[in-house]
Order: sequence, then C-alpha cells, then structure tokens
Amino acid sequence: MSDLDKKFKISELPDEGSSSSPKPPKKTVLKKDPDPRVERLQLLSEREKVEVMTQTWVFDKRVRSFGWVPFVLVLIGLQVSTPYKAYLAEIQLLDENTMGLFGGVLREFTQYLEFLVRNPVILALLTPLFFKFTRVSDYYFEVTFDGLKTVKKVLEHGSKELVTRVYVKWKDITGVEKRTVNNREVLVILTPDGATGELIWDIELGKKKAIKQLLNGLINNKHPLRVFLENEKELK
Repeated sequence: MSDLDKKFKISELPDEGSSSSPKPPKKTVLKKDPDPRVERLQLLSEREKVEVMTQTWVFDKRVRSFGWVPFVLVLIGLQVSTPYKAYLAEIQLLDENTMGLFGGVLREFTQYLEFLVRNPVILALLTPLFFKFTRVSDYYFEVTFDGLKTVKKVLEHGSKELVTRVYVKWKDITGVEKRTVNNREVLVILTPDGATGELIWDIELGKKKAIKQLLNGLINNKHPLRVFLENEKELK
C-alpha cells in the first residue's frame, strides 16, 4: 500500500460536487417602504412628471409692512395744504397771459383730475393697489419634491446673526422635535448630523393641514415628519 493510501481512505473523501466548506447563509432582502412619489409619477405623463418634480409650495407667517405709511402721510399733507387753490391760481395766471385761450383748454384736459387735486386724500383709498400691508418673513419655508428648504435656525429677537437657509432631503431626516423660540412654536429637523434646520410652526391651522395632506404624496407614512404630523392633536 502506498504512502498516499495510508494517509487517506476513499470513504473519507467528499462526494463529487460537494464542498467541504460551509454554504454561505442566504442574504435577507429588506423590503423598502413604498415611495408615494414613485407611485404618483407612474400615473403621469412626461410633461406632468417634470411639473410635479419642480413644483414648490411656500409656507410662511407674513409680517406687517409699513411702506404705505409715508404715502398716506403725503396725501394728508397735500389735503391740509389745499393744493387746489394753487392750481386755480395757475389757471387764472395762464388765462391772463394768453387772453383766456390756454387756461380754458387746460381745464378741458384736467377736469377729471380736478377732483383729486381738490381732495388728494381720496387717493388713500387706492393704497391697497399700490402697497401690501404684509410681506414675506425671513423664516418662510418651502416644500419641494425632494425635501425642505428652510432656515438653519430661528433667531432670538435682537440677534445680529444672519439668517442662513438650508436644504434638507426627505431621506436625510431622522427625527422631528417641537420647541419654543421667541414664544413661537418651531419644528427642529434632525439628520445624522444633528439639528440641521427649523420650521416655524406658529402658522395658521389651515396651512398645517395643507402640509399634512401634501406630504401624503411625498413621503411614506413611516417618515419621521409624517409620524409627527399624524400624532399632532390639532391635526386629527
């Protein structure tokens, strides 16, 4: 018997096609939560897909604007100074210098304006056409197809810091916390890097409900922001 036969027996050899090494365990494929955006896009045409993916919804609590105040004050000043008398004096002087030719012609063209010259404060009624009584705040936020555009931080009153804006993708949001800053409700958006952005949350109830409805078509029901909105008592 050869040395090789002494070392090994035929019965000890593995069967043909078998392996002496253990088989690797089967990989478990984790099912991803359905993405409402994908389901929504499947029902749209190419043009409609582009429109949806580029659409932006803006939410804000507008602040008062006082740019109209100087306009009204000037009108009141004109009313008090009676510019109509000066206007009549100019017409009379023109009549005297042109023997009554151009004064009458001028009044034909300006007869419809005489009422306003006589009562300039009436123009104050048109103020809403020229000015807005509110303006967009520094803390507005935008909901987009892929995430949120908002401020990094809602600043304290009197702060000299500049308002910084950030963009947070839906997939990066890991949590949402509600806090109070300057006596106003704020939602802190958390990511793996920590507190990344803040949303003002003292907006109208109707806007909050609109956001909740909007997000139903953008993020799944297990997303931290969706979970937060579902648990909000005022939105139930």
